[in-house]
Amino acid sequence: MQVSNPKDNISKLEEQIQALIIENNALKTNNQSLSKQAEWLKIELAMSKYNCALLKHSIFGKSSEKSRASHVDQMSFLFNEAETYAKPEIQEVTQAQDSIAPKKKKAGRKALPENLPRNEIIHELQGEELKCDCGGELIHIGSETSEQLDVIPAKVIVNKHIRYKYACKCCEEVVKRAAAPFTPISKSIATPNLLAHIYTQKFNDHCPLYRQEHMWQRLGINLSRATMSNWILSGAEILKPIIELLKEDMNSSNYICSDETTINVLNNEKSDNYMWVHMSGNRKQRAVVYEYQESRSGSSTSDFFKNFKGYHQSDGYAGYNELHNRDDITGVGCMAHVRRKFMDIVKITKKPGIASKIIDIISKLYDIERMAKELPYEQIYQIRQERSLPIIEQLHQTLLYYQDQAPPTSILGKAINYPLKQWPKLVVYLENGQIRIDNNDCERAIKPFVIGRKNWLFNNTEKGAKASSIIFSIIETCKANEINSYNYLRYLFANIHKAKTKQDLRSILPYNIDPGFLNP
Repeated sequence: MQVSNPKDNISKLEEQIQALIIENNALKTNNQSLSKQAEWLKIELAMSKYNCALLKHSIFGKSSEKSRASHVDQMSFLFNEAETYAKPEIQEVTQAQDSIAPKKKKAGRKALPENLPRNEIIHELQGEELKCDCGGELIHIGSETSEQLDVIPAKVIVNKHIRYKYACKCCEEVVKRAAAPFTPISKSIATPNLLAHIYTQKFNDHCPLYRQEHMWQRLGINLSRATMSNWILSGAEILKPIIELLKEDMNSSNYICSDETTINVLNNEKSDNYMWVHMSGNRKQRAVVYEYQESRSGSSTSDFFKNFKGYHQSDGYAGYNELHNRDDITGVGCMAHVRRKFMDIVKITKKPGIASKIIDIISKLYDIERMAKELPYEQIYQIRQERSLPIIEQLHQTLLYYQDQAPPTSILGKAINYPLKQWPKLVVYLENGQIRIDNNDCERAIKPFVIGRKNWLFNNTEKGAKASSIIFSIIETCKANEINSYNYLRYLFANIHKAKTKQDLRSILPYNIDPGFLNP
C-alpha cells in the first residue's frame, strides 16, 4: 500500500484554502454589490413615491416657491398654525411698550386716481330739515366729502366723415373735394382707437376674438371675428418696423436673456412649434421681442443674435450651446432652475433632507440679491465677492458631497447633477453686478403668452403666429417700461405713417417716446 506524501497533502490543502479565500472574497464583493443595488432600489422606490406625490402636488398643491429658513419645517405648521402665529403673552406686550415702536402706515382704502373725471353730487337738507328743535334755522357751515367709484359701459361712437365738394362757377369743369380721412388699414372702418382696443383685449387681457365678437353683439354691433382677425394681421405688418429696431437695440447691448415655449399652429404639419422670447438684460429701456420658429433648434437664437457680443442668460437647454460656444458670447445660467428642481422634492417630503439643505443654502444667495438689487452695479459686484462667493463655494461642495448618494436617474439625482453640469454658467453672475442670479425676468415675459395660449388654444396659420409675436413684443415692451399699452398702440396706429426716417421711428420706441404724446 502506497502512503501519500504529507507535503503533497499540505500543498493540496493550501491550494483549497487559497481557492476558498478567493471564492469568499468574490462572494463578499458580490454581496457588497447586491447590498449597494438594494440601497439604490430603495432610493428609487422612494423617489418613485416622491414623483407620485409631486404629481399630486402639481395638480392640487400651491405653486409658490417662497421659503423660510427651512422649507421642510413649515410642514409642522399645518396643524398648529394658531399656536405658531398667536399674539405674544401679555407680559411680552408690556415689555415691548417700553421700546419705541416704529410708526405703522395708516390702514385703509387707497385714494382714487386724481386724473379720473369727478361727477359732483351735492346732498343738501331741504325744507323742514333746516329747522332746529329750538326754533332757529340751520345755516351751511361746511361739508364732508366721500368718493365712490362708478363705471359707465363702453361708449361706442361712429365718426361720420362728410367731405365737401367744390366746383368752379366759371368753367364748371373743375371739382375738388376735401382730403379723405386717414385710416390705419386701407378700406377699413377701424380707427386707431378701435384697433388698439381689440389688440389690448386679445393680447394684453387674453380675451379671444370670439368673446370680443359677443361683446360687440351686446352693444348691437356686428363685428365678426373674421374681420378682427384680418385687422390683426394687417396691423401687425404696420408695426413691423418697430420690432426691427427693438431687435437692433438688443443686439447692440451687452446683456440679453432668452426663453421659449411651445405653440400650436393648426395648419402646420409639425405638432410642436415654438415661440421664443428675447429681452435686453438691463431693466431700464428694456426691449422684449417674441419670435415664432418652427423648431427648437439652437440656430434660432444664433440667427437672432448674429451681431450680439456679451452675456446671454438662459436655462440649461442644450440648444443655447450653439450661441454660447461663440468666443464673443458668455453663457449665463439660471439659479432659479436649480432651486426649482430641489423645491419639487421639498414640496412633497415630510422630513428635513438633502434637498432642504441645498434650498437653504440657495436661499442665502437670494437674500443677498434682494438686499443689493437697487444698488449700483459696482457695489453689487463687491457685495457678491464678499458675501455670495463663500456661499457659492459651500453650495458646490455640498452638491459634490451628495452626488453619489442618489441614483442619477432619480429626481434627487437629476436635481444634484443639473447644477454641477451647469456650474461654470451658474457662477458667471458673480463677475458682473449687472447680471442677475436667474432668468426669472424672461420667464415672466413668456408667461403672458402661455396664459393667452390657454385662452385661444392655437394660431390657425404661421402668418397668425408671426403676427401674434409682433403684437406681444410691443405690449410686453410697454409693460417693461411702464407704458400704457393701449395708449401706445393707439398713438402708433395714428402716427407711425408720419415717420419717414429710421431716427423718426426710433424716437417713438416705447422707452424713447415722449410720455406727453400718450395722454388720452
